[in-house]
Amino acid sequence: MQHNLVVLTGVLFALSACAESSPAPEQGAGEETASEAPGRDASERYPPDSEGGEEALIDEPACGPPHVYTGSGECLPVGPSKCAEIFIDPDTGWCDPRPEDCAPGELISIAEGCKAVGVVECHPDLFDAEAGLCDPHPSRCPEGTIPIASEGCVNMDPPQGCGEGTWGAIEALDKDVHVDPSYAGGASDGSRDHPFVTIAEAVEAVEGKTAASDGGRVILAAGDYPDEFEVVGKNVEMVGRCASMVRLMGTAEKMVWPRWTLITVTGPGSLSLKDVTLESNLLGVWARLGQNAAGVYQGAGLATERVVFRGNVGSAVLIEGIGSTAVIKHSHVDGTRKLPPDFNNGLETGFGIQVRYGAEALIERSLIDATHSVSLFVEDPMTEVTFRNSVISQSGVKGSQIKEEAHVTFEGVSILDPGLIALQIAEGSTATMVDSLIRRVIPFVMDAQGGTAALGVQVEDASQFTLKRSVLADLEGFAIEVFNEGSHLDAAD
Repeated sequence: MQHNLVVLTGVLFALSACAESSPAPEQGAGEETASEAPGRDASERYPPDSEGGEEALIDEPACGPPHVYTGSGECLPVGPSKCAEIFIDPDTGWCDPRPEDCAPGELISIAEGCKAVGVVECHPDLFDAEAGLCDPHPSRCPEGTIPIASEGCVNMDPPQGCGEGTWGAIEALDKDVHVDPSYAGGASDGSRDHPFVTIAEAVEAVEGKTAASDGGRVILAAGDYPDEFEVVGKNVEMVGRCASMVRLMGTAEKMVWPRWTLITVTGPGSLSLKDVTLESNLLGVWARLGQNAAGVYQGAGLATERVVFRGNVGSAVLIEGIGSTAVIKHSHVDGTRKLPPDFNNGLETGFGIQVRYGAEALIERSLIDATHSVSLFVEDPMTEVTFRNSVISQSGVKGSQIKEEAHVTFEGVSILDPGLIALQIAEGSTATMVDSLIRRVIPFVMDAQGGTAALGVQVEDASQFTLKRSVLADLEGFAIEVFNEGSHLDAAD
């Protein structure tokens, strides 16, 4: 393994100098006087005294900070060219920045003063005053809410609440198709008075009531839904009464091939999910490529808002294929479990959100918590993810793993209490992290002798990482490790 030296530019070295005057030593026998020194005119520095004829020493110019005398009659500026007033020592006049000049969690910028870094926009309920950092850990919020740094603890139910009656506060629209698993009145047609009892029936009915390009809306009453279903070649919006009252569970007791997903969205179709909980022994949602009427492969679309993914297996969300897209907002991925040992060649992985094969995803105002192995797993060329104003907490092995030339942008993100590595960028991938926080990486036991390892960020295999205005704090091991030829770190502020 070849290791490279990482050099961080922008490190400031402050230099200072001072000039002291001391009496000239007495001239001993045989010593050369200033007037006798070849090529030197003594009158330039020792002019005749006007009264006694003796030579007198001329005082050097007074050079106030931040200047020093050069010996040639000039004052030369030294130290920083600009210095914030807060860092100027009132006694000496020199620029003298000290950590105690700034509040906890602030960065010293010599020219600008004390600057807030990390997740700057922070609700008071999520602020760690002792550390001076925004720390939106889910333990700070009550059940049924998630931490959003700028907003506080945000409820997973709609702003208007769950409402009253079978359909709650959901306003009726034309072309709606309704589902109520407790309905026993018969003559189901998808209306509010005669709803279907399964989601699969409603999805089929959407195709009959609207064109695929127009899409349709499925309304879910409160209850548990033992449904596993697929959306193919159509655009469907699915709205539950509220996430705390609508649970999609499926019927499978164990993931087995080919029955391994709760919801499948096949291109060129799309699914918008709102105000539901997905809790099953299967993968939550799989969005994949599919063929259109002309036989051309097209990507699928997925959008979620106020959706809870709880205890799913393998991945809560899997987005794959060029052209497939996902927009995941105000969602909670909680406790994704590992694959069963007899599935997928024994790879017992458990991902929160997985994006691959050239798909694209935007994830914002969301929490990925207590994932078995990796909370955000992104791989393959052309795969791009933007992860914004969100939290990753308590990942089993890695907070996020990016590999095989994928790219991820982190903006206003907190990665808290991961095991082993908070962020790994490998195999020619790129990542940018801005205004974010990595805190408290939990040491991972590596061998039978009890040896442990913990790492903030690992950049390897010709990968690139840009870090700006972010904080890495309370780490048990290295903050950042960069190695292998071609790997690069660019850190600023």
